[in-house]
Amino acid sequence: VILVGCGSQKLREPSQAQHLYTGNLFRLSWQYAERLEPDARHIISGLYHLLNPEEIVSSYQFNLNNQPIAVRREWANNVVDQLNELYNLQEDEFILLAGAKYVEYIVPHLTNHELPLEGMNQGQRLQFLSNAVNG
Repeated sequence: VILVGCGSQKLREPSQAQHLYTGNLFRLSWQYAERLEPDARHIISGLYHLLNPEEIVSSYQFNLNNQPIAVRREWANNVVDQLNELYNLQEDEFILLAGAKYVEYIVPHLTNHELPLEGMNQGQRLQFLSNAVNG
């Protein structure tokens, strides 16, 4: 299961979640996730929590990175509850392609997880993903 972090650049009109986010980091992360041929891909959104790719959502302006710890913890608990309804958090494997503040309170609930972008700044993430997607 791959979880891709949302992005700040979005279409203005309601769209499928997988098309709503238009920034390079999101697009490359989504393409990278697709190349890994996972059983499932979801988007973790600061506003909508866990999104299915085909789900129709409206554009919004909300950034989890700017929120206090209590808000980020509550958000993560909501995401974990949604994941727990769909997957086995102790047995399934998760790959998280999102910023540190988006994954910090989710990761402790996932027994098997990878953070391929961990410790990279945005430029390094873009380079890694571009190399992985474009060869």
